[in-house]
Amino acid sequence: MVTFFSLHTRTAHITPARCTHLTMSSSHRLIYGAFRRLQGRFHGVESVACLPRPPAAIPGLRTSSTCTLTTTVQWADDDIQPLSVDDYHALIETGRLDNSRVELLYGQLVRMAPHSFEHTTATWILNDRYSKKLDNRAVVRDSKPITLRHVHSEPEPDLVIASGVPSDYWFRNPAPDDILLVAEVSKSTLRRDSTKKLELYASQNIREYWIIDLDGRNVRVLQHSKGNSYLYDETFHSDEIAPAAFPDVVIQVKDLFPPEAN
Repeated sequence: MVTFFSLHTRTAHITPARCTHLTMSSSHRLIYGAFRRLQGRFHGVESVACLPRPPAAIPGLRTSSTCTLTTTVQWADDDIQPLSVDDYHALIETGRLDNSRVELLYGQLVRMAPHSFEHTTATWILNDRYSKKLDNRAVVRDSKPITLRHVHSEPEPDLVIASGVPSDYWFRNPAPDDILLVAEVSKSTLRRDSTKKLELYASQNIREYWIIDLDGRNVRVLQHSKGNSYLYDETFHSDEIAPAAFPDVVIQVKDLFPPEAN
């Protein structure tokens, strides 16, 4: 497989024999820092540029910081390693993901599905109700990331209830020890939310996970993680539900779905 990676809009094809040294802008150094940790994944390099190693390791390269460096490489599938959370954060800081709706799952960038009208409204109702009812008792976050560092993941659940106060999260996202509940509003993503996401949250000891199935008009409540699953697993079609951490804060299941046609 041939792969190209560019740092800027102009391209400079440079070979080792014609180069002396490299100067880089701060944003380029950030990208090098992110990809430096990906060493050992490239084989059969045909030209020099943007390899996962520091500039000093590219002898004979001379260009300005505004040039694009392009390389042709071959991937060895068994050598591909996952992106770490730090790699992911570095890409975010450089703006490389500004126009991409993705989340980090098991070291891979996974495209997030567009939100339907039903998804948007259900997410708003869920967050609005718990923001008002919990007030200062917990932090309620709407479609914001949580960090699961040990499994190279940073998903963005539709609802997160975390301990503490908002100022606790100026410089970090909630981690498993902080998280009291995560919820995913599911339509086209139901299979992923019921398998990969379920296993992810359980494996990281997320205490409680709700899957709100828009088409099935039900809420699956999972509690007490063990391994890659939960010991408590019950689906509610009606009545009311409440987080285990706040049993007094209930919500009607029917309120999370549009009115049924007569």
